[in-house]
Amino acid sequence: MVSAILSALLAQAALAQTPPAASPAETASILQEASRLFREGRSFDAKLLLVPLAGRDVPDALFAVGRIEESEGMYARAAELYERAAKQKHGPSINNLGALYAEGLGVPRDPARAVASYREAAQLGSADGMVNLALAIITRATTAQPGESPSELVERAANLNHPVGMRLHGSTLMLDAARQRLGFGWLEKAAAAGDPPAMVDVALAKQRGQITARDFEGAAKLLQTASATGLPAAKRELATVYELGLGVPTNAAEAQRLRREVEIAERAAASRTPAPASQNAPANARPAQPSPGQPNLTR
Repeated sequence: MVSAILSALLAQAALAQTPPAASPAETASILQEASRLFREGRSFDAKLLLVPLAGRDVPDALFAVGRIEESEGMYARAAELYERAAKQKHGPSINNLGALYAEGLGVPRDPARAVASYREAAQLGSADGMVNLALAIITRATTAQPGESPSELVERAANLNHPVGMRLHGSTLMLDAARQRLGFGWLEKAAAAGDPPAMVDVALAKQRGQITARDFEGAAKLLQTASATGLPAAKRELATVYELGLGVPTNAAEAQRLRREVEIAERAAASRTPAPASQNAPANARPAQPSPGQPNLTR
């Protein structure tokens, strides 16, 4: 508790200062170093490194500090930082601000403003914004404007190497028998980029020998990785893998443990009161939590 308060006080004090301007190369170097610290779980050190830049309203730095604040549950502070970057038309910040409005975190819940933010972020080139806008249209949280197509939005996001965009684009292509191999290639890219649902899709294809060679060991490894993220669908499939010994030694106890975890997760989900259909907001695409190899603070 004390460290969290100290972190907030130091950050606010530093943001109030006006330090000397850094060169573009220095700014990029600071952002990359802060990202490394963030991935290592050293959020406090990352924040101290970033706040001088944020004090000059450098949008990438405001976004990065906002990501740290958000990861620590300081949603109102994150929203304030995203707002400052949004005034400079910073697409990722506008998208993340929309996600906060969609979920009512640190700001009043406002699905309409969330969708408007996704649309603006997408127009500014944010891959997260493109995916969120596509999901908003698909779930009927908004009506597509002229020239807006969910399939085109996710394709644009996929071409920007967005994991969810790659998965959605691949899944769309898979619906066309003539383009299934192309679609599967996108699913593989999404899985390699760390998207858990894509890992499950690729694993199932490997188990069945569909589109790709049958590979039980490769499928098991993908399901283990996806399961470690907590995805119930991955745990359910992995339980079957352990039960039948598909690419791994048979382990009934592990299969039972995984199924118990799925049941607990499903009961918890069922106990939640869903929002009225007219207020449902799309699942929000935002930078993932820190993981090796991903400069999460610079997206």
